Amino acid sequence: MSRRLMPAFLLVMILFGMNIAPLPARAESPERRAALKLCRQKYNETMKGAKYLKGVDRRARMTAAREERRKCKALAPER
Repeated sequence: MSRRLMPAFLLVMILFGMNIAPLPARAESPERRAALKLCRQKYNETMKGAKYLKGVDRRARMTAAREERRKCKALAPER
């Protein structure tokens, strides 16, 4: 059944002039990319350090790292 539908679908797409290709992703500025990389590095280092803690301390450190990453992403310069 899908072999019958695919040519029909392509024909309809061509007739209506719709583009099948996905929309191009918005490019990020180099400053934003660098800021996000720094955020990611800090987060990964904190999570690696939290790996050796136990119980409540570990959970608190991981929660703080997630919150810090969220704030860091919010402060990163826009495109």
